Amino acid sequence: MLTASLAIDHAVARNYPRLMPLSLYIDETGNFDAAFSHDVAICGLLADDVVHRNLAARLRPAAEAFAPEVPWPWHAAHLNRAVMWALWHDALPKAVDADAFWREPAEQLADLVRTHAPRNWRTATDALRTGRRPDMDDVGAVEQAARAHDPAGLAALAVRQSQVLAFLDYCLTTLVEQAGSSPAVFAAEALRPEEASRADRYLALLPSAVSRAVDLAIVDPPNCGKSFELHLYVLGRHVVDPVLGTATDLHQRHLQQAAATATQVISRSRAHGATTVRVVPVEVAKFQGDVHGSFVLADRLANSAGRAFRKAAGKSHAHLATVLQHETGVPIAESATRSPLAAGQPAQSYIDHHRGCGVHPRPDAPDLSSCRPWAAEQARAWAEELA
Repeated sequence: MLTASLAIDHAVARNYPRLMPLSLYIDETGNFDAAFSHDVAICGLLADDVVHRNLAARLRPAAEAFAPEVPWPWHAAHLNRAVMWALWHDALPKAVDADAFWREPAEQLADLVRTHAPRNWRTATDALRTGRRPDMDDVGAVEQAARAHDPAGLAALAVRQSQVLAFLDYCLTTLVEQAGSSPAVFAAEALRPEEASRADRYLALLPSAVSRAVDLAIVDPPNCGKSFELHLYVLGRHVVDPVLGTATDLHQRHLQQAAATATQVISRSRAHGATTVRVVPVEVAKFQGDVHGSFVLADRLANSAGRAFRKAAGKSHAHLATVLQHETGVPIAESATRSPLAAGQPAQSYIDHHRGCGVHPRPDAPDLSSCRPWAAEQARAWAEELA
């Protein structure tokens, strides 16, 4: 059932000329607003535009058929909370099979939690009924009450939760297979937060994510010597505008600046021919009913990757890559050669400093001694690749 509903014709994706654009769909993980949080990262899915479009066209119908009780778009942070099945069933009753094994536990749990956490329950269900995502503090309080007063019911809902998460991970695996190579791109801070610049952390990392997507595309053998476009799609969030100095919503101009920063220093090495790329900022999207399916998968990727960065952000490249692959299910090589793990400054400047210099060393390269181990390793590997 799943294979039929989500299959994409490999021949269609592979027979397009490289003038067919690549697309990068971006979300993030971690609290960029907390000054010293160690686990922030930008996460993206890179693939031919036709792969994204074909999968997106199938994803929502397949998801709604598999789990009609979960409102679209599926949000990983809520899918990670089993108690959401009770909240959804109460606030958004849908045509669910009368014999669905989780239906009765959801109804019993709802009756109990309404008594023990009435304000949080009411606030969360009111948000759902008005088409908003419930606050995670309310969801956490509801789940705490459920765990205390109906652990068996919560465990029954967790079985359904695991089924839905497995389905979503299957969809992400499908995109990986159709992309033909690992499509995941990550960008995290090279320095510990207390050592980094106080500029907006998200905007500081975004050019590194875009640069890594471009470099991964360029070193892909089918692209050698060709020209192509990279279309950039980003989920909205708030940032501190570097010009205005005030908090504002992420805007198209921020994507344009990231694209300009990422491409102005990219010169092609002799090994990769005269490959040229144009980065085209397309959309700052809202996570709402009409959102592209690839954003739902990017959200799942980012949510899973967050666990890896919390565990291994200060480790070697091999260690971080292994943990990322375990948490996300996306294949990521332990070797730093052609790594999809990008880092911010000074690691990005180190790579850019060595672009196109060939056999002539550049002794004035930025110092990597203060970087996290994985960040320094990937910077050295990419500097050698692009020299």
